[in-house]
Amino acid sequence: MIDSIHWLRPLWLLAIFPLLVLWWWVIRHRLASSAWENFVDPELQPFVLAPSSKGSRIGIHVLFITWLIGLLVLAGPVWEQQPVPVYEARPSMLVVMDISPSMDLDDLAPSRMQRAVFKLSDLLDLAKGIEIGMLVFAERPYVVSPLTDDVSTLQAFLPSISTALAPVRGSQLNLAIDRAVELLQQAKKPDGQIVLITDSDVSERDIDAARAAFDAGFRVSVIGVGTRNGAPLRDAQGNFARNANGDVVIPKLNMVELGKLSQAGGGISSTISASGADIKSVVELSNASPVNAIETSSDTPVSDYWVEHTVWVLPLFLLLGLGVFRKGLVL
Repeated sequence: MIDSIHWLRPLWLLAIFPLLVLWWWVIRHRLASSAWENFVDPELQPFVLAPSSKGSRIGIHVLFITWLIGLLVLAGPVWEQQPVPVYEARPSMLVVMDISPSMDLDDLAPSRMQRAVFKLSDLLDLAKGIEIGMLVFAERPYVVSPLTDDVSTLQAFLPSISTALAPVRGSQLNLAIDRAVELLQQAKKPDGQIVLITDSDVSERDIDAARAAFDAGFRVSVIGVGTRNGAPLRDAQGNFARNANGDVVIPKLNMVELGKLSQAGGGISSTISASGADIKSVVELSNASPVNAIETSSDTPVSDYWVEHTVWVLPLFLLLGLGVFRKGLVL
């Protein structure tokens, strides 16, 4: 048993040595004070010497024994270990989906939007162990779900995602990035990844927003949706949309600019693909990022934890401590 005892706070054991010295000094002092009993006649002792109290001597020993037990308890003797789950880091990802009108173009079959939704579904299936939240954006960002590990709930939202959700046309990447950062910070996440699924053009404000997100601890990655040739944009009546010069508007995917955006955000960029390499890269980046520790799944490895049983000594400790209040106890 002795060989198996471990001390959680062994420095408390150092206090035993001055305690023993003090104990020895007190006992010696009291014996010296009563040594006159050997020289004074018994008839005169009641008038010359203070009466000796055997009970007070016992009380002194009780006091120091209590003190000694207290130091041993504080040192934390343990001899039993129990397995406990290991806690490890779980990364965070906030997906930002573009729902601007250009996402309805059919240069990707059946449309950019449908391909993006399919890709997001694959991403949710692949990102096991990652907390995921979701935003959609056009001229303004809209929260679909805060960070959660309930993938089935997020999957249930996917069929309803369309460009019809945006009440105002437009595409403001910078506002979407800023809102994503706010959600991550509200969730008390010091870091994480923002994944933009978009075909938007990039402005300096967007790059500044991505750089600010990275400075705040959040990487910004991009999955570009569309083709370099693009397709004609149609208005709500089905007619070709035209610019101020009367030319047909043909939104084209500009991965060069989107790459600059992801570079400013410390993330990665890729074009949406059928191979799955695009989502694998962002998942790997999330898993490589340092995050807060939270509990993992049931198959998490376990570690041994020392169990302190000395708490059951406290009642005895209190009983011994009662000797301190014994009448006549004088050091």
